Amino acid sequence: RSLMYENLTYEQLLKEKLKLIDSSFDKRQGSVIYDTLAPNSAESIQMYMSMDMLMDRTFADTATGEDLDKRAWERNISRKAATNSVVKAVFTDESGEAFDVETGARFSGGGNDYCIIERIEKGCFKLACETAGEGGNGYTGKIIPVGYVDGLYSAEITEIIIYGENRESDDSLRKRYFESFKIYS
Repeated sequence: RSLMYENLTYEQLLKEKLKLIDSSFDKRQGSVIYDTLAPNSAESIQMYMSMDMLMDRTFADTATGEDLDKRAWERNISRKAATNSVVKAVFTDESGEAFDVETGARFSGGGNDYCIIERIEKGCFKLACETAGEGGNGYTGKIIPVGYVDGLYSAEITEIIIYGENRESDDSLRKRYFESFKIYS
């Protein structure tokens, strides 16, 4: 789409406004007419820039973020939220035996915090990364309890069960939005 003011500059607009004034009046810089039209032209350019930005926010091909979310909602499409990774961890006591920890206990490792969400078997649990997104996908190894756990000797993430995903990008949401129209063609 092309707008008539899209490439308009302050200087061009001022020149066009001055052309509309009868040449019998003084229109030189510093004259009353010039000094009146100059700030009006600057304000008009600001308004045109705002209108251009509003146009970008209005259409799905140029909208981003919340504006794109609103456009997609019109087609009953919502942005996919970030998801949390789920990992498997094993816990042992000082003798190397499997050790049970309470559901809800928190652990830290690899720059992330994890919370026990489910017991798989004695000493083996599912933990959810507390930070949604791909950040919890890359770490296996030792984890330490956030609070003291009596009798715990070792805790280690051994595998990633479910990979976390980042919040859907604008490009992906935009693609799904446009694909929704193909159903009817």
